[in-house]
Amino acid sequence: MNELEVLLEENKKLLKLVEQYRITEKHVIDNLKSENSIIVQVLDRMPFVAFINTRDYCVWVNSCCEKMMGYTREEWINQTPEEFIAKFHPDDLSKFFYIDFDYFKSHMDPNDMFLDSEYRMLNKAGEWRWVYSTCTPLEFDDKGNLLLTLGTAIDITDRINAESEVKRLNIELKAAYQRERILSDKQNELLRAENDTQKLALKHVSKIIATRNSEISEIIKELEKYGIDSGSLSTELNSIKSKLLSMIEQNNSWNILESQFIRIYPNFYKTLSAKYPNLSPLETNLCLLLKLQIPLKEISNILSINTRGIENLRLGIKNKLNIPVGESLVSMLENII
Repeated sequence: MNELEVLLEENKKLLKLVEQYRITEKHVIDNLKSENSIIVQVLDRMPFVAFINTRDYCVWVNSCCEKMMGYTREEWINQTPEEFIAKFHPDDLSKFFYIDFDYFKSHMDPNDMFLDSEYRMLNKAGEWRWVYSTCTPLEFDDKGNLLLTLGTAIDITDRINAESEVKRLNIELKAAYQRERILSDKQNELLRAENDTQKLALKHVSKIIATRNSEISEIIKELEKYGIDSGSLSTELNSIKSKLLSMIEQNNSWNILESQFIRIYPNFYKTLSAKYPNLSPLETNLCLLLKLQIPLKEISNILSINTRGIENLRLGIKNKLNIPVGESLVSMLENII
């Protein structure tokens, strides 16, 4: 049972005790003026403020008043109605001063006769303190106006301040999260822009390789027109052809393309070889170019294989990867980061 529940239970016990004395305002004052009164002795032992109020002033309060509010019992009871009302925060007056029985009844738990409320009160040091109070009516006049209220109260300022601090921290946390999110979005935009730039650079390098290989292939074709393969030309020209073919095979531009590709897709080769270890190096290179969406003609020039050969290679890869007919090899490769 928490502190507030204990307070409520104690207040109910207090009410039963007071009812045994058939309280009216005069009877209350007469009994509570006596320090030997059983009621006084019980209430003074309570670990919270207990009070009996009229609409305009306090009839009686126990000694805990001094601990919570800084006022002695005598100082609190001897206040004028104006001084008493001034102790309540203007915004909270409606939470404490009830107009009639109908108001009291409509704001309380229908299963009992207690009304809980939280409001601010001005202590002797001039500080506004938050108070949790539970009250019950003792007496109404013939018109239903409340005459006497029995209640208890505890200081909950620390709890209210803690709740306010939690709210403040939540607001700051939310703001920090928003800032972090904005920063993260900007970083992601920069990364995407950098990625796009690198992809364009890759396509540019691939185009250079394709153009270079295409030009070398054209030179070889021109040489072949002079019958190099038949041996009708000099050994020097055959040597030139061999060197040209070697230039295609030992192309440093491909190494640049591959290293740039790995920077953008660091796990592509590893994932591809782990899932499909039966792919040949040539098939793996074709997968790289397909992932970059290089045009078929350029791929043909880069790998020095005619377009029909490229199509056959692609079909072989689809079979090894168990890609169903009608589904795209390129789409599958796009999902490998």
